[in-house]
Amino acid sequence: MRSLLQSIITVFLVCTRILAWAQSPQTVNNGQQTQPVAFPQGCVYNWTNDKPAIGLPASGTGDIASFTASNTGTSPIVATIKATPVPLGYAYISNQNSNDVSVISIATHAVVKTISLPGQLNPFGVAATPDGSKVYVTNVGSGTVSVISTASNTVIKTITVGAGPFGIAASPNGTTVYAINSNSGTISVINTATDAVDATINGLITPQGTCVSPDGKWLYVTNASGNASLYIVNTATNTVDFTIPLNGTTNGGIAISPDGNTLYIANNAPGTVTVFNTITKTETKLIIGVSGPYGVTARPDGKRVYVANSFTKKVSVINTATNIIIKTINTSGIPFGVSVSTDGKELYVANHVSNKVDIISTATNNVITSVDVGSDPLSLGIFTTSIGCNGPPVTFSISVNPTVPTIIAGPVTGSISACVGTASASPDIQQFTVTGSDLTAGIKATAPANFQVSLSANSGYGSSVLLNQSGGKVANVVVYVRSAATATGSISGNVVLSSAGAADQNVAVSGTVNALLTVDPVTDKIYYNGDVTSPVVFTGTAGKFNWTNDKPGIGLPANGIGDLPSFTAVNTGTTPVIATIKVTPLPTDYAYVANQGSNMIAVINCTTHKVIKTINGGSIPVGIVTSADGKRVYIANNDASTVSVINTADNTLLTSIPVGNSPYGIAISPDGTRVYTANSNAASISVIETQNNSVITTIPNLPSIISIAVSPDGKWVYAATEGSPNAVYIINASTNVLDSTIPLGSSYNYGMVITPDGKSLYFTNNQNSSVTRVNLATKTVSSIPVGAGPYGIAINSTGTRVYVACSQANEVDIINTANNAVIKTLPATGSPFTVSVSSDDKELYVTNRSANAVDIFNTTNYSKITTITGPAFNNPMSLGSFISKGPGCPGQPITFKITVNSKTTQITATAATGTISACEGSPSASPNIQQFTVSGTGLTAGVTATAPTGFEVSLSLTVATAIV
Repeated sequence: MRSLLQSIITVFLVCTRILAWAQSPQTVNNGQQTQPVAFPQGCVYNWTNDKPAIGLPASGTGDIASFTASNTGTSPIVATIKATPVPLGYAYISNQNSNDVSVISIATHAVVKTISLPGQLNPFGVAATPDGSKVYVTNVGSGTVSVISTASNTVIKTITVGAGPFGIAASPNGTTVYAINSNSGTISVINTATDAVDATINGLITPQGTCVSPDGKWLYVTNASGNASLYIVNTATNTVDFTIPLNGTTNGGIAISPDGNTLYIANNAPGTVTVFNTITKTETKLIIGVSGPYGVTARPDGKRVYVANSFTKKVSVINTATNIIIKTINTSGIPFGVSVSTDGKELYVANHVSNKVDIISTATNNVITSVDVGSDPLSLGIFTTSIGCNGPPVTFSISVNPTVPTIIAGPVTGSISACVGTASASPDIQQFTVTGSDLTAGIKATAPANFQVSLSANSGYGSSVLLNQSGGKVANVVVYVRSAATATGSISGNVVLSSAGAADQNVAVSGTVNALLTVDPVTDKIYYNGDVTSPVVFTGTAGKFNWTNDKPGIGLPANGIGDLPSFTAVNTGTTPVIATIKVTPLPTDYAYVANQGSNMIAVINCTTHKVIKTINGGSIPVGIVTSADGKRVYIANNDASTVSVINTADNTLLTSIPVGNSPYGIAISPDGTRVYTANSNAASISVIETQNNSVITTIPNLPSIISIAVSPDGKWVYAATEGSPNAVYIINASTNVLDSTIPLGSSYNYGMVITPDGKSLYFTNNQNSSVTRVNLATKTVSSIPVGAGPYGIAINSTGTRVYVACSQANEVDIINTANNAVIKTLPATGSPFTVSVSSDDKELYVTNRSANAVDIFNTTNYSKITTITGPAFNNPMSLGSFISKGPGCPGQPITFKITVNSKTTQITATAATGTISACEGSPSASPNIQQFTVSGTGLTAGVTATAPTGFEVSLSLTVATAIV
C-alpha cells in the first residue's frame, strides 16, 4: 500500500466559515427596557458584565433578555459586556497502517480519543462538514467511507463507494459529500442527511484530489494518470462540463481560495504548484521551489497557501498576493496532509512514517508542538473542525443614564494644522460627536480662544454653534473644530458643551499653526548690455525658492526654482530695462520609502539627501501616494490589508484604515478628498474619504487589479489587472460604477501613470519588458520596448518624460513622450524597482531592492547625484509617487530689481556735495569747495564740464569718472 501512496496522493479544501459578529452599543435611561441581545444561532457564548448595578447579572450563558435598566445616581453608568464564544475544535488524523483515526483537541493539543475502524483498510482522505457535526473518512483498501459523529467521536455508519476512494470533500452547505474513487474512475455523491450514495459520476481517469467552490456550484477534481488534467463537475447536474489539460504528469493535491477565483494544484511530478484561474479557466502561474508536493491547503483569510513537500520534509508557505514562496518550515517527518484550524491561527501537518502531527503557528511559522498519533498518518483533506463558534471575545457596552439632562461627547479625532494667517481646513481639522438625553434645551458648543466650531466640515465656522434637541435628545451630532486665522504657534483649549440643567462637558482640542517660511532680502542689481551677471544665492528658513521675472527680455527666464543663475544681460534699446524679481519661499520635498523587509517607512530630506526619520508602517507596505498639498502620505499595506496615513508635519502615523484584501496600487484624487486602493485578492477598489479616514464604498466585481490612477480632473479612475483578462477598467468617480474597459496585450501591469493632460496612460509590463501606452481618446494601445523586468514608473509634471525602473536589466529607462521612445538609460545600484520625481522635476529617486539603497539622479544632465544606503533600507519598494512637496507654509515673497542699462551715449551726474566759502579777492580752497561725480557710457569723445559765471572747475580723476 505504501508504494501506491508514494505515487498517488491527494488533498482537498473545504471553505470553512469563520464567525464574524458584532453587537452595537446600547444607551438607555433609568427605568427603560433594554433591547434583547441575540447571539448567532448555533453558537454558545459565555458573557460577563462589569456593572451589575444596571440591572443585569454579573455573568451568564446564552442570549441576554431585555431587562429594566437601573441608575439612581446622577451620572451615566457604562457597563462593558464581554461575550466569549466557546469553541470545541478537533483535528481528525487518518492512520493508514493502524486503521484508525486519532482525534486531537485544538484547545489542548492532545489526543483525546482514538477511533477504531473495524473491518476497514487504509483510511486516507478526511472531510468535515461545515457545521462540524460529521467527519467522513475514505478507506482506500475497502472501497468505503466511514462516517464519524463529532458529538460522540464514534463511527455511526459505513458507506460502500467505488474502488480505491482517495479524495473527499463536503459542499459548503453541508448537504453533500463527494468521494473520489481513483481505481474505478468514478465519483460517489453522498447525501449527508441519509449518509447514502445518491448518484455516481462516471468516465474519469484516475481521479485524485478534489475541492468544492465556495458557492457549491462546481466540483474540481485532479487527474493523476500521468497525463494530468483538471475535471470541472457541475454539481447541479453531476456531469463533467470541462476537462482542462494541466502541466505536470501527476496532479494530486488541490486547494481553492476563499473567493473561489483561484485553485492551487500540487504537481507531484515534476515538483511544482499550478495556479489556476477558475474564471478564465486557465493556468496563470507555475510555482517552483517545491519537492514532491502532496497536501495543499489555504488559510481562511486567503493570504497564505501551505504545501507539504514529502521529498524534503518541509512545508512551503506561499504568499497569494504574489504567488511566491516566502517561507519553508521543517517538519518532524514526511509531510502529507495539511489543514488550518478554523480560526486560521494554527496549521496541522500529518507526517507519514514518523507517526507525528506537527502544529505550526501561522503567525510566526514556527512549530508549536508535535503530537504522537497512530501508524502512518495521512489525513489528507480538511481534517480540522469547530463545533459551535470560533473567534475572539466580543465586547459591547450598555449605558444607563440617570433621569437628568445629560451630554456625552465622543472621542476627538483628526489633527489641526494650519499656516499663520489662515484658518485650518478639512482634512486638517478635529471632530467629535455629541449625544444628549433628557434635554430641555439645545446644546451649545463654545470654542476656546484660537479655535472655531461648526456643524459642517467645510463652512459655517464661528465662536459657537447650537445643536438643537428633538424630543429631549441630540443624537450623535458631529462638531467640527478648526484653528482661527488669528492663531499662532501651538494652541490648545476646551470646547465647552452646555445645556440647561446639564453638567457642562469639556472637550480638549489642540493644534499647530506653523510660521511662514522666509527668504532673506536681496539688494538691487545694475548691469549693462552684454555683462555676465553674478548668480544670486537665496537664503532664509525655506528649503527651496520659487522666483519669477517680469522682464525675460533681459536674458533671464520668466521663472525658475532654486537660486538665480548667472546670465548675460541684454538691453539693445536706448533706455534702462528694470526687471522685478519676485522670490517666494517654499517647503522642502521629502521622499517616503517603504521597506518590505522591515515594514518601516524611511523619510528622506530631498534638500540634504539624508534619512531624517523612520516610521512604523503596516505589514508589507507597497503602494504610496502623497496629497497635492503635501500634508498627507497614504501607504497600501499588502499583507495587513490596511492603508497607513502619515502626517508629514511631524512624520507620525495618524491612523490605519482597513481596506479590501491585499491592496497593492494606490491613488488620490486631485482635490485630496478621495483615496483609491487596488485590492488584488479582493478583486475590488476601496474608496476612502480622507476627511474622516474611512472607507465610504467598495467597487466590487473586478479581476485581480494591481495598479490604479486618477484623471487630472478627478472624474475617472483607471485600474489595470495583474494578469488575465489583461485590461484597463475605467470607473466613473462620481458614481463609483464601471464605465468601460480597454483590452491590453500586456500582463503584470504593476506600475501606471497618467499624463498631466489626462490624454494617455503608461503601464509597465513586467513579463513583456515593455511599457504600454493607452490613448484614452481613441482607446488604442501601443508598446514601447524597455529593459527587462520593468516595474515602477513615474512621469514629470510637464508630461514630457516617463521614467521606468527595469529591475532585471538593473537600469532606469527614460522615455520621451513626444515620440514614445527611450532616449536615455541610467545604471542603477541594484535591482531598481520603483521611481519618483521631485516636485520641481529636477531630481529622480530610484529604490533598489537587492542593494537596499536609493539612487538620486539629476534629470537635467542625467548624472547621479548620490546613492543613499544604511540600515533604514531593507527591501525598499515604494510603488507610486512617493515624493511629497513637504510640510511647511509658503511665506511672503520678496522682490528686488535688476536694471540692465544700454550702452548708448549717456552722461549722468550725482548731486553736488560740500559747501563753498572764501574771502573776497581769493578763490575758495579745499575743503571749502563742492564736488560731484560724472559718469558716461557709449562715449565717442570726452565730457566737457563748463563752470558758470563766478565759479571754476578742476579735474582730478579720469574723464570716465571725474570729480569736479
